[in-house]
Amino acid sequence: MNMTVPQSVVDSADRCEHNHSCLTERRCGPHEMCDVSEADGRNILFLCAGKDVVCSYRIPFGNGHICRCPVHYWLHTNHQK
Repeated sequence: MNMTVPQSVVDSADRCEHNHSCLTERRCGPHEMCDVSEADGRNILFLCAGKDVVCSYRIPFGNGHICRCPVHYWLHTNHQK
């Protein structure tokens, strides 16, 4: 499933280590995309517990993690599962 994400959003995700596989495979490299519990409206996704994945956009926050990936945020807010 190809997603049409604005090129400016894709370009801003310049730290992606998986060649933006979320756009074509709905995966983050070899892993399923992280599940989101909440989006804050400022390009921050609060992630559901359970995964222990190393990602340049995944940041520890309190007892959980947040995601700062612009593409993941766009996909979540524009094309929720």
